[in-house]
Amino acid sequence: MQLRTRQRSKHLFLKKALERARPTIFRAATEAIKARQEQRRLNTVAVSEEEVYHAETHRYADALDQVPARLDRVRLLLMHVPTKAYLRRVKMSATDYVHYHHRMHVFLLSAAFDTALNLCNVLLRLDIPPYAVREKDVAKHPRVKRFDLKTQLKAIAALVKPHKPLRQDVLHHGQQNVLESFESIVLLELAQKGSRRASDRLVVPPGIMDAMQGDATAELLIPMWEERRALRAAIDDLFAALDDPYDIFTGLSPSSVSSSDGLGVC
Repeated sequence: MQLRTRQRSKHLFLKKALERARPTIFRAATEAIKARQEQRRLNTVAVSEEEVYHAETHRYADALDQVPARLDRVRLLLMHVPTKAYLRRVKMSATDYVHYHHRMHVFLLSAAFDTALNLCNVLLRLDIPPYAVREKDVAKHPRVKRFDLKTQLKAIAALVKPHKPLRQDVLHHGQQNVLESFESIVLLELAQKGSRRASDRLVVPPGIMDAMQGDATAELLIPMWEERRALRAAIDDLFAALDDPYDIFTGLSPSSVSSSDGLGVC
């Protein structure tokens, strides 16, 4: 399994979001350079509500677009087995190394879904506070239904759902559960550490552990790649579905998208 090295072109929706946010980004960057040259603290750059809208839309869209590439980096690290010297330096076993990066894969999938919800919240002007954005509030909102975005959000949520138990165990219960394909390897690692006396430790024939580790890791990489590919497709579908709403909500004042009217889009 190899990573694709060809540079992927940006989605048209993402290009549009960048173009609309560019003036604000440039003005803020120019002010930061001036502050540095004048050796003063950076002043708050005055921006209009419309500028904030485009900057936030681009911020979430760009963050979401980058998740598949970050998943690629995780897989790349797993495909290159670290040396024993490196593992000793970072105080990890080979199994710890694999589990560490697999958990990063799971967290990135979860981050993709949360970012997609925040993107919809900003772009559709749902006005849900950023730290209060929840799936049920976004998915059930009339504007999400109006533009038929629930299907795209469900496609991303479906990739996260199988990993929810692991995510809950790690984040909320402090548990570091062992993946099923690595259970035998962990037992062998424990048996080799069982005692200070060499006679009490299990002797594993040369190459056995490396072969088992390689097979288990290869088995793990296949679904990781499939999830990455499915996520890329789901993100592109969401971007395509958001293109028209983005044009509609661009330039609208808050009053025109209130819950009571909104030009037929609420």
